[in-house]
Amino acid sequence: MSAILNKSESNSKAALSLKQGAFYASSIHCSYYSCIQLMLHIMLYKFKLTQDEIDSNADEKGEGSHVYLINFFTTEIDKVNANSRNFNTNITTLKRARRKADYKDLEIIESESFAAIGLSRKVAEELNKFTTNKWKQENI
Repeated sequence: MSAILNKSESNSKAALSLKQGAFYASSIHCSYYSCIQLMLHIMLYKFKLTQDEIDSNADEKGEGSHVYLINFFTTEIDKVNANSRNFNTNITTLKRARRKADYKDLEIIESESFAAIGLSRKVAEELNKFTTNKWKQENI
C-alpha cells in the first residue's frame, strides 16, 4: 500500500474516532484530508504522475494544490461517466466545512462532523468508481 493511501485511510479512521471523542472540528479536518490524499494516491499510482509534476501543474495553472486536484478530477470524472457534478459538489462542500472547522471562530457541532464524514465517504466512493470505470474502459 502506498504511504499516501495509508495516510488517507488513517485520516478516515481518525475522523470517526475524533467524532466519537467529540472533537468535531478535527474530525472534519481529517475527513477532508483523507479525500485529498486519496486523490494524490490516484494521481501518483494510476495516472503515474510524480509529486513534482503535480506541483508543477498546479503552479502552471495558478491554482493551489487542492484546487488543482479538485478541478483535475472533476474534469476526468466527467470524461468517463459525465457525473462530475456530484463529485464536485461533495468535495467543495467538504472543503468549505474544513475551512469553517479550521479557521472560523465558530462552534462546530456533532451533526457537522457527521455530515463531513458522510461527504468524505461519498467522495471516496466516487473516486473509486471513477478509477474502476476509467481503467476498465482503457483495458477493453
